[in-house]
Amino acid sequence: MLFKRRFRQTVPPLNTTSTADISFMLLVFFLITTSMDSRMGLQRVLTPADDEHHEKQREVERRNVMILQLDAHGKVSCNGKPADLSHLADILVDFIANEQDDPQKPLRTNRIVEGIGQAAVCDMHIIQIEAAPTATYDAYFAVQNSIVAAYKILRERYAQRYFHRTFAQLSPEQRQAVVTCVPQRIAEVDSNSVKGGEQ
Repeated sequence: MLFKRRFRQTVPPLNTTSTADISFMLLVFFLITTSMDSRMGLQRVLTPADDEHHEKQREVERRNVMILQLDAHGKVSCNGKPADLSHLADILVDFIANEQDDPQKPLRTNRIVEGIGQAAVCDMHIIQIEAAPTATYDAYFAVQNSIVAAYKILRERYAQRYFHRTFAQLSPEQRQAVVTCVPQRIAEVDSNSVKGGEQ
């Protein structure tokens, strides 16, 4: 009886020497061609942390504060009154500017502003945001966008009134003059820390 001898076929190993090079080239290619630009977020200029210059706490008149409360269901109220998000920017413009000199709204001060001269300045107001921890990001950013829109409207008004141009067309010195007239004054408060009465 003859037995056939079985030969084991060996598969030649793959040459993986260049695999690392190819992976690195692909990685570099995707890093170069992929856009890493992220325009999401809020533009806020924070005051520098300087231990030598601390601002003293001062009492703020109630008329100067607009309290925006955002609850867990995305409902907004301005100083305790329900407000529609679509009209929030107009409400803030009316509050900050106080064109009718309403005693329930921020005091307008007339003073000399460099680059403008005598001007009515809206720098006494404070927009205080109290957002519930369970509020959605969409509702929170909608409130923030309304605040930004209100300041943009007011700054455009001042740019047209004093320089007869849009805010974007102003020189850096003129923009600074307008910003001095309508500074952003926003305070965020943890809604859990706001309690009524004494504890």
